[in-house]
Amino acid sequence: MMNKLDLDFINIKEVQKSELASLHLRYLPTPFSGSPGSKLLELYYRVLSEESSAFGIAAVLNGTTVGFACAVGNAHFLQERLVKRFPFLILYWAFRQILYKPKILVRLLKRLINPGSKETRSWQCSADLINWYTYRPVVVEEQHRKYRIADSLTKLLIEEAERRQVPGIIAIVEQSNTRSLRHFSRHNFFELCKVHSTTVLIKSLSNQLR
Repeated sequence: MMNKLDLDFINIKEVQKSELASLHLRYLPTPFSGSPGSKLLELYYRVLSEESSAFGIAAVLNGTTVGFACAVGNAHFLQERLVKRFPFLILYWAFRQILYKPKILVRLLKRLINPGSKETRSWQCSADLINWYTYRPVVVEEQHRKYRIADSLTKLLIEEAERRQVPGIIAIVEQSNTRSLRHFSRHNFFELCKVHSTTVLIKSLSNQLR
């Protein structure tokens, strides 16, 4: 059994962004793939870890990142910062990604043409949720999931959100992902609504550290 001393939970600023990108590519749904996709994700997590409107916690075992979770206050702002910080690198690796996986261009064009339904935008623009952070999917290496690292990451992320006086956290989960739905239920997230194939879950925070 893993000794608790073997596992550290630290700010994602302190871990290799290539390790975050690798976990993302292996375990999260993403249009990106291969080396170009990994490089684009490294840039994304580099910006995310440096912005005051986003934060993340990583689980590190023997010097290697085995899991992480992030929260983002304004995803659109984060994307703008990413493009402003690394315009040429984004163009270069995006071009390499299209060469590596041409079908990704079709998916990106569809997003530009139809960025979201009115139903989706209606809850996102709710005045009650305007300053809430969005929980990015928690990721843990498959062989380490029996140690409930995801629960520790979520608990620490909630505590950090309270410390930052974030009013609440939103999690968007595929309805077919019963494991994630149970995970957020354990941490007292409640269903707000269903949008297409996803369930929107929310957790209001007291902003007081326990």
